[in-house]
Amino acid sequence: MSRQKFAIADLTCPVLRKLLRDRELRSAGRKPDLVKRLIDSEGSDEIELSDNEIEDNDDDLRQTVSALVEKVASIMAAIKNGQGGVPPVLPVPPVPSAVLPQDDDAIAEVHHQRTPFNITAPTHSTAFGDIEPTLRRRNETMTSTRQPTAEYVFQPRDVIGILPTFDPLDDVSPSAEQFIDRIEKLAQVYHWEEYLVLFAAQAKLKGPAKRWIDGLQTTFATWEEFSKALIADFPSRFTTEDMRQRLDSSRRAHNETTEEYFFRVCAMGRRAKLDDETIVYYIRRGLCMKPLQTAIATMHFNTPSEMLVAIRRFVANDPGTNDSSNSVRGERTNILRSPPLLNAANQNARLCYNCFERGHLSLNCPKPQRRPRCVKCNRTGHAQNDCPTAARTDANRRETINRIAQHTDNKLLTKTVEIGDDEFECIVDSSSSCSLIRQSEAQRIGQIKQFEPAQQLKGFGGAIYLCNKKIIATNRIDDVILEGVLYIVDDEQMDKRILIGTDILLQEGRCCTIRGREFKMKSEFENIRTGPISSIDKKQLFEVLEKWHKCFSTNLSTIGRSNSTEMEIRVTTSKPVSRQPYKVLFPKRLKVEEMIDELLKAGIIRPSESEYSSPVILVAKSDGTDRLCIDYRALNAITVKEPFPVPSVEEQLAGNSFFTTLDFISGYYQIPIAESSKKYTAFATHIGQYEFNVAPFGLTNAPFKFQREIRKITSRMKRRVVSYVDEIIIPSKNIKEGLEALDEFLGILAEIGMTLNIKKCTFLATEVSFLGHRITKEGLLPGEVKTDAIQKFATPSNRTEVRRFLGLTSFFRRFVQGYAQIALPLTRLLKTKDAEPFTWTFLEQEAFDTLR
Repeated sequence: MSRQKFAIADLTCPVLRKLLRDRELRSAGRKPDLVKRLIDSEGSDEIELSDNEIEDNDDDLRQTVSALVEKVASIMAAIKNGQGGVPPVLPVPPVPSAVLPQDDDAIAEVHHQRTPFNITAPTHSTAFGDIEPTLRRRNETMTSTRQPTAEYVFQPRDVIGILPTFDPLDDVSPSAEQFIDRIEKLAQVYHWEEYLVLFAAQAKLKGPAKRWIDGLQTTFATWEEFSKALIADFPSRFTTEDMRQRLDSSRRAHNETTEEYFFRVCAMGRRAKLDDETIVYYIRRGLCMKPLQTAIATMHFNTPSEMLVAIRRFVANDPGTNDSSNSVRGERTNILRSPPLLNAANQNARLCYNCFERGHLSLNCPKPQRRPRCVKCNRTGHAQNDCPTAARTDANRRETINRIAQHTDNKLLTKTVEIGDDEFECIVDSSSSCSLIRQSEAQRIGQIKQFEPAQQLKGFGGAIYLCNKKIIATNRIDDVILEGVLYIVDDEQMDKRILIGTDILLQEGRCCTIRGREFKMKSEFENIRTGPISSIDKKQLFEVLEKWHKCFSTNLSTIGRSNSTEMEIRVTTSKPVSRQPYKVLFPKRLKVEEMIDELLKAGIIRPSESEYSSPVILVAKSDGTDRLCIDYRALNAITVKEPFPVPSVEEQLAGNSFFTTLDFISGYYQIPIAESSKKYTAFATHIGQYEFNVAPFGLTNAPFKFQREIRKITSRMKRRVVSYVDEIIIPSKNIKEGLEALDEFLGILAEIGMTLNIKKCTFLATEVSFLGHRITKEGLLPGEVKTDAIQKFATPSNRTEVRRFLGLTSFFRRFVQGYAQIALPLTRLLKTKDAEPFTWTFLEQEAFDTLR
């Protein structure tokens, strides 16, 4: 049998597959892949083959398909022409088995590349009564000659392309529960293997979820393990109400098409599990296209899909609609067009008056200018130094600036400001970075200070004024005292006597509002809690608070720091204490990072390399927020204790009518730690190790150290002040005495550098809550919170509950005469052994009811 060389690229696909199978190579793929695979195997682009090896069995299949196509065409033509009969059907030869793929890979590929066709016959034609059985017989004949075909084998890339993406930080992305549910439904429909689903699902994790799966030390072996871990570590960030609020404020963004906006809101609504009517409502209100909103205003849509059809129809039928623009009010957009270009004839007709040639202007003439041209005004006839325009500008610059103010007096924002004993009508300029005063007014106020180098003050038109004089004045605006620098300028520079800028208006902790022509300076003490005092007394109180406003702060970045003490930590052993960090849920880690960043910016902590380490834990507050706490129990166990006696405060409050309570803001954070002791406060988080610059909460000696510092302050006062840890109470017999004591205390506090929390302070009240009691001029009374807890206490059913009840009622035993005798049946019950049964008789019930 003769053999001859053939180019591999010229061989047909069946021959290529047969040759690859003979060489035990993969035979699936397109022809370029098959050719490359065979060339790599042979090491040449030619191959020697016999006649039998190159037989092409595609001819029979090609003839069969051609016959079918011709016959179907003739049948459809006969039906269309209304003919009663149908040409006879030719027998269909069987499909040779040689043309079918012989391996599983090829079977899967042929199944993947097959295009389904559905031929539906008209129901009114009776001719198909003969055709349908024939076509069915042909199909059965072809099917019987084929080898059994395997189901389609899904590849990982196919599954990955179908699955949704999960990103916890993306509002449009499904939640963890929806992500898992969607995958399980797809796997059930397509009969995916568990290992394939598990592999593809992990590939669809994005953002924090991707970092989460990469950081795990274990590998999930089952789908159940993966789904439970994902849902546990990524609970839904948004409740239905949160998502409703986001949808309520959602609007179509600039350059966002209506369809993009539609699908974005739909995704958010599906994630919140909202019904179709609610989603339609949110889509409708956020379209931001007035013509479209008007067109669909009267339409009712049961589903978002119906609304999408209406939107597409409107956009397609209204060519004037700019689908990618965002016009909330539906206003017509003014389009700026460039001026028409000059044609060649007009351009060449221009005459240059410098060279008298056409085609350009004298301003752009390339030849030397016949007459000198001024570089300032670009005119001829004079030089730069003799330019009259520049001279007029320099001469009138000051006058022009002042003239602007003279002609706009009725539009200036003015405010009466008290400086010393005088009142001035001042200009309030929220765009000026400094405050100014006229020379004559500054001389009358006095205390003028010169400074070098001179300050450059820039005004309208780039004018610069050199200032080297200033005064430091105390300004009162709307009962708010503001200290600031006033720069002195010549009298002719300003029409008004004083200009107040943002350097005074926007001092730290200050707030002002400008509403139309009205200006209001807001005091941070406007909403303080006070007793029933008169307006005159309240004004005097505000004066004291404004005088010492630096003694109050509202956040960590502005809290004070004591300059009179430092906290030292002494330990009983030189062996470092280091504990493993507690596990923090992945969604909570972002909250930890925010807290650490806030503490770093406030200077409360710093990065650490200490060999000591304590774990952090998030504790939920009563308002639902989290508090960052450090577990210092191991450090406290080796710390040398420094006890300090806690004072008894009850007997110090009798005989007074007014009470002022003060509360320090993050009191421990105001006590600095000695440099040598900072290493003991180190704590570890998932983003690094840090240590405190101030006393943290949780140290065993922190309360006693803070109490000592407060005792130093109160011991310097002439009047009696009661302190208990971070709470201060100033009792007084009358309002005048209370204001004097408050003024004295705040003065000492400002000297030391500590600050109070104005939101938790109460001034000159006739009744206050202090340490669980109510303090009035009659004396000490039980607090309502604890008495309510006692009255609502349920009947005890075991010894533990009895012990809790006695601990709660003994807090007020001073108010109950014969408390020990009344509680005797209950105390006897606690003395019995635990092994003995708990017996509750009428004696215990009577004692319980009496105390309650």
